[in-house]
Amino acid sequence: MFYKAKTSKRLIMATVLAGVGVSIAPTQAGEIFDAIQDRGVVRCGVQAAWTGFSYTDEAGSWKGFSVDICAALAAAMFGDATKVEYVAGTVGERLPKVQVGELDLAVQLSAQMSREAGMGLRFVRETFFTGQGFMFPKELGITDPEQLDGVTACIQSGTSSELQTPQFFNERGLEFESIAFDNTPAMLNAYQDGRCDVISLDQFALAGFRLGLRIPDDHIVADPIYTAVYSGPFISDRDAQWHNVVLWTINAMIQAEELGITSENVDEMRSSQNGDIRRLLGEGGDIGQLIGLQADWAYNVIKQVGNYGEVYNANLGPDTAINLTRGKNRLTDDGGLLWAPPVR
Repeated sequence: MFYKAKTSKRLIMATVLAGVGVSIAPTQAGEIFDAIQDRGVVRCGVQAAWTGFSYTDEAGSWKGFSVDICAALAAAMFGDATKVEYVAGTVGERLPKVQVGELDLAVQLSAQMSREAGMGLRFVRETFFTGQGFMFPKELGITDPEQLDGVTACIQSGTSSELQTPQFFNERGLEFESIAFDNTPAMLNAYQDGRCDVISLDQFALAGFRLGLRIPDDHIVADPIYTAVYSGPFISDRDAQWHNVVLWTINAMIQAEELGITSENVDEMRSSQNGDIRRLLGEGGDIGQLIGLQADWAYNVIKQVGNYGEVYNANLGPDTAINLTRGKNRLTDDGGLLWAPPVR
């Protein structure tokens, strides 16, 4: 279910897609793209035990918002959203594996210059907008992080909060100590055992981790967000073609929501006379060839996984345990920050 084009034989002559008006330019070498095709699965690095984002259910199947991003890539590449190998690990474990090719991507990580410029990685685009937050026990008797003076903070090594937490306290003249942990389970256990008074991490992460505590209702994830955090997938910077597949798959999910295309109506939408809808679903020319995919790559993504809004609501929306309001993750037309250029 993919457009086969080996790197050594890839010679795409300039032509014009019928009915689309897009010239096909030669594609850069697709080392990672070709390896994924040959392997038959996408290897995706995820955070373990993260309610709403990446976790295993009672049957051992991976679920969550981040998991669905990986599934969408498999649907685009192979026409089958199940062709994913999920590899759980910390930030410090997943990114080096992307560097050396053991993972094709690592999802739901914050954009940082040091990761791109210093590690040979590429942040593809935002899939979630959030910010640094704080979680602490109700028994502290406070509701505002500005009142956190003289506390011990649990932080996770390798995350943006490792730098942002000291900055928060120092800028406000608040006394604090910090304890860094290599992985989430160790940090959460230390917090619950009273070794620290507060956890500082991205707010959307805290919302999921709170549900895994022994008594979730005894803890508060404070409303104020300090510093913006833009999270999404990281890939190696070695393959422009794979970058385009990841980028335009996410763009297609967002554009589908903008156009009102859902997993339930996508078959009906294939007969639409709207030019943007026809191009996205492969009915107005085979634009998928530009990135080595079949004409129906975006159709497969939407049919099998859903548009961005469907994925958000299924994993994080009001009918889920985590119940995160979309906020900045709404479409720009709805007052959010989420947008995507059209697939053309």
